Order: sequence, then C-alpha cells, then structure tokens
Amino acid sequence: MALTRDETAWLYDHFELPLRAEVSTAASAHGWNVVSGMFDGFRLHGLSNNTPATWFMSMNRSLAQQGGIEGALHPNVKGHRAVGALVADQLKSTFGIE
Repeated sequence: MALTRDETAWLYDHFELPLRAEVSTAASAHGWNVVSGMFDGFRLHGLSNNTPATWFMSMNRSLAQQGGIEGALHPNVKGHRAVGALVADQLKSTFGIE
C-alpha cells in the first residue's frame, strides 16, 4: 500500500498538522506534558514501507491476529516499543531521572 507524494502531502496537511495542534492544545489546557517525537519516529516506519520495519498493524495482520479490523493502523509491537521509549525519555526528563 504505497502512498503517492500528493497523498502524503494531503495527509500531512489535513491530518498530521491538525492532530499535532489538537494534542498541543489539549495538553496545555490540562497541564500535561506532550511526548514529542511520535510522528517523526513513525515517519520512516509506515504502512507504505510494507516491510518488517513497519511500526503499524496492517488490516490483514489485524484480521489474522485479532479477528477484526479494529487493530489496523494502530502500532504493532515495534511501534509500541518505540512509543514506550519516547514516554520513558519524557518521564525521565520530567522527573530528573538519569
């Protein structure tokens, strides 16, 4: 499932940038810390990669593992590990842990 350059640009403008803005607004409103690096970390591990390097659950994988499509486009094990590392780094920084 490869995306064209135009499709990627549309997703960036109409999905990624608005989502980043909403997350930032919500974090500010509630006094939360934003864990940065999520989008950048996933950028080179997307579905269009269609290799073992992807950090996303494909629809076929979701059907095979979960018996439905609800898991599609969510992080797979590698993606969750990457998210966990980013969260751990943020927690260490927030609480001054080395």
